[in-house]
Amino acid sequence: MSRDERRQDIIEAIRPLLVSGGGQFTIKEVATAAGIAEGTIFRVFASKQELMQAVVADVFDSTSLCRRIASLPAQPDLAEHLRSLIALLTEDADTTHAALTAARLASCESPRPGELRHDHRMKSPPSHSAGEMNSFRQRAREVRHAILVSLEPWQDALTVSTEQAAFIIQSTAFSALHFVFEDAFSSDPTLLADSLAHGIIKD
Repeated sequence: MSRDERRQDIIEAIRPLLVSGGGQFTIKEVATAAGIAEGTIFRVFASKQELMQAVVADVFDSTSLCRRIASLPAQPDLAEHLRSLIALLTEDADTTHAALTAARLASCESPRPGELRHDHRMKSPPSHSAGEMNSFRQRAREVRHAILVSLEPWQDALTVSTEQAAFIIQSTAFSALHFVFEDAFSSDPTLLADSLAHGIIKD
């Protein structure tokens, strides 16, 4: 396996750990998830901070998410497509929040050896540099375009334009994971999708 392939395998192994650890994960857990020895990680990444920077960069590369949106299985109706789409988007938003939080904590704290601390839901509004904000906006535009394209087969069933629908779907999926929302149903993709598809007002 090449160095680049090993690097990507390690990054992919960290993604689920970011949102499942409940506060921290260890290098040993990363090694186990990737199926490698702990020392192998540090032959690819010089430090934990470099590792987290690589994870954040990977998370903010829209290529993978846009490809996954384009590859969603064909559904019999728009409601089913929305469920699949919002499930994918909320999962991505959760991972994005977790990666940012973990990277910020890793850069400003001194964790115990072998440990990186994180909170996968932001408890307070983070501060972002101008460069980060530009990256956020560019990624959002690219992902929104992928959503728009995925909606085109159902454009005649929409009450708004595909551009407006893509914005509403993306905003709903992302805002449900905002730090001020802690209710269990706020990130339920089925509830969010069904509310968009059928509304919240009884006929």
